[in-house]
Amino acid sequence: MPVSKNWEEALKVFMADTGSLADRNSVAGPGSARWTTTDGVRVLKDINPNQDWSKTFDVFWTGVATLQDANGQNVASPVHFVAGFNIDKKNVFDSPTSKWNLWFSDPKKNLAPLVGSPFKNEVVNPLSFEHAAAQVTSIVGWFDEWLPTIKKWGDAVDSGTDEWKGSAAGAFKKFLNVIHVEMSKVRLDITAPSDYAALITTAKDQLKASATGMNTAFDEWYVTRNANGLNVLHDAFWKVMSKAELQVTWKAYSYGDMYGYEPDVWKIVDNDKSDISQAYWLDGVESAAKAVWIANLEKLDTAAKNHLGLLDTAYSKLAGALKEGVYQPNISMPGGGTGPTPPPNPQNNPLNPGGKNPLDEKGGAGGPGGPKKPPELKPGGGAGPGNKPPSGLPGSLKPGSGSGTGAGVPLLDKNGKPVLGPDGKPVLVPPGSRIGKDGKVYDPKGNPVLGPGGKPVIAPPGAKVGQLPPGGPPQGPLQPGSSPYDQIRLPEGAKVLENGTVVDANGKPLLDSNGNPYTLPKGATVKDGIVVGADGKPISRTHQLLTNAEHALNSRPVPKPNTQSGGLPSFEFKSGGTSGGGRFPGLDGLGSGGGSGSGLVNGAQPKGIAATVGGMTGIGEWGTQRGASVAGNPAAAAANAAAQQQRDALQGQAPPQSPMMPPMSPGAGGAGGQPNQGKDRQRTTWLTEDEEVWGTDTGSVSGVIGR
Repeated sequence: MPVSKNWEEALKVFMADTGSLADRNSVAGPGSARWTTTDGVRVLKDINPNQDWSKTFDVFWTGVATLQDANGQNVASPVHFVAGFNIDKKNVFDSPTSKWNLWFSDPKKNLAPLVGSPFKNEVVNPLSFEHAAAQVTSIVGWFDEWLPTIKKWGDAVDSGTDEWKGSAAGAFKKFLNVIHVEMSKVRLDITAPSDYAALITTAKDQLKASATGMNTAFDEWYVTRNANGLNVLHDAFWKVMSKAELQVTWKAYSYGDMYGYEPDVWKIVDNDKSDISQAYWLDGVESAAKAVWIANLEKLDTAAKNHLGLLDTAYSKLAGALKEGVYQPNISMPGGGTGPTPPPNPQNNPLNPGGKNPLDEKGGAGGPGGPKKPPELKPGGGAGPGNKPPSGLPGSLKPGSGSGTGAGVPLLDKNGKPVLGPDGKPVLVPPGSRIGKDGKVYDPKGNPVLGPGGKPVIAPPGAKVGQLPPGGPPQGPLQPGSSPYDQIRLPEGAKVLENGTVVDANGKPLLDSNGNPYTLPKGATVKDGIVVGADGKPISRTHQLLTNAEHALNSRPVPKPNTQSGGLPSFEFKSGGTSGGGRFPGLDGLGSGGGSGSGLVNGAQPKGIAATVGGMTGIGEWGTQRGASVAGNPAAAAANAAAQQQRDALQGQAPPQSPMMPPMSPGAGGAGGQPNQGKDRQRTTWLTEDEEVWGTDTGSVSGVIGR
């Protein structure tokens, strides 16, 4: 019955060394190497809408938003922003030794030589079958040439015309007949009922056909959309970002005689309203992409089952014929005029006492006491019946003083579950170990993994060696600030003042991602762009955000009511006047005169969710050079086309005018006011990820509110 193999198992048939074979789970399964960098998603706002981001990000999403008050009136010009991430080219996609590249290189390395010149690889040579078939055909031809001659000789001896007569002649005549009969039996045995030459030729032809079919299947799979890592990453990203939007949290402020609202926290949320800049958000996108990539391997598995099934059938027929063996002739002079001696009874064969099957596990080719088949460990078994450990293997099954010293990864059964020893504990082997064809486990240096008793560890059929998680074995719970996601990164030149606040290279106060001033503990400094405490360890970003928020809340000014004609309390929104540097981008110049301020009529508070349009995805330059494209995803391509129309329509809209204009506050207009009062407290809040951290050029891309 033909065997059923997946792609990797089928490929092993054509490989000399399967130790480096990339299993699908090592490429994209649990515990596989990250495809994306640990930077996560980077978010930049106030970008140039015409800037090409393909050189900055490998996958990105750009959008446009307008900020509105509670009455649905625009309070600012459209805000353009981008969110993107990059792939790990150095360690994964450009590394020839990565599991990703081994997956793509191993098939071509082993199959291509069989399809074209030299029509063989290190272990598979269809020409050897051709030579074997020619040898068998030549032997049959030799028999066909000599059998008639020998028959003619036998017929002539002791005949009426022959001069040699008598008992001696009769005995020789019988001997010639024995030779003729025995040769006829050998010829018949290699041609019927199984024609050895035909079976060998069939196996050769099927080997070529299967290798060609496997190679063709790989070529066809290679150009499918979901075989490309950038494509599946883009599609998974687009799927959760197709309805993404910019959200703004507003807070009331009071500066002198001016009152109003200002943006407090900016963030981009996905379709499920999750902040895309949060730690590990991108991990979900990558997991979804890897699942799609693995699902796409069904095409290869189907090809493997078809082509290897046919090859297995051809091999099985040939092996079945060879297993019976060729008739062994017995050519000897007959005694006393008797016929030829019959073949020896297997039961009396001194080389095989008892006539046992040489492949019987109770006795090898050397008879009783020969090498025995090693017992197998049963997955998930304990110390009960039917799961006894191999002779000499300790109950713990943990490698000891032999090659197995320093074991640390589990031995997994064919279903991915740990193989258990008699003590009920998982069998552990050194990281990087492999399982040989004999079932023994070998360490990375090629030495057998031994148990404490010095006996090799034997794996059950279909078993595999587990892998360490990325970064090595866990070393206990993460400490605050130890993760790159939980560290405070500052722009170049920033420093911590004695009072715990942070300023940039120009002395401007820097605010955290929530828009609050830093209140760092005593002794905090900046080291290599990361804020560290007095003990030299990175300060937890999460903890510091809470501390900053608490301090800002306790020191926040209380808004003062300003009674309008209607008698209702109102807050005015000061834009910073015509001198620029307003509360946030796009509000400058909305007043009706020099130094005038724009505000929110009747205390209308801005909405928290901005009206977002024009969301478009893109793939970077690196990916497009390797065949990745948005166009291959019809839904994403259609969404991009619709988004471009929205952007074109928005491009010609004029900024809001008189509906947003409240009465001017005292001291706000003309030379007698304080035109720079708002500018002195310009916000330097960053949108989730600080622009300097990512090395962007602030001359062309502004990531600072109010710049």
